[in-house]
Amino acid sequence: MELTQREKNAYERKNIMNSYHLRRWFPIRYIDNTKETGLIDGAHSCILGVVESIEERPMKNQRGSFFLMKVQERLTGAIVSIMFFHQPYAYQKYKGLLKQWVFISGKAKYEPPFGWSLNNVDTLEAYSDKCFKIIPIYSKIVGISDKSFEKHLQLALSE
Repeated sequence: MELTQREKNAYERKNIMNSYHLRRWFPIRYIDNTKETGLIDGAHSCILGVVESIEERPMKNQRGSFFLMKVQERLTGAIVSIMFFHQPYAYQKYKGLLKQWVFISGKAKYEPPFGWSLNNVDTLEAYSDKCFKIIPIYSKIVGISDKSFEKHLQLALSE
């Protein structure tokens, strides 16, 4: 596995000296997306639904905009709001999901005047059979991006 000197130093600070050590770097927790839970107030929820609307709105008190998606949940028919702040790429990334079935997981919250919302979205993707899975969450390594870490881990596992 080819690493830059910066990446080698970052791994060494965590005592990861080779691919063997990297294969044994354990996740700090797991996200269980193995089944549809429906909306559970204050807890991690996995839902299926149809995207009803996607829009980008300006922020009132700050410069910039936020992205708002409304999804009709399959089990109850409730409308769920999903917002992304300070992620200008989100609108372009998800606008193709309009009127399609999606799988979403995150912390659900119900507020009487506003209805359901999903905060801290972990997964938002077009529905497929591959959506239902357990996702490992690893601790951050300073100097290594999540994408690079995932690539390095895949290479280490394939050896």
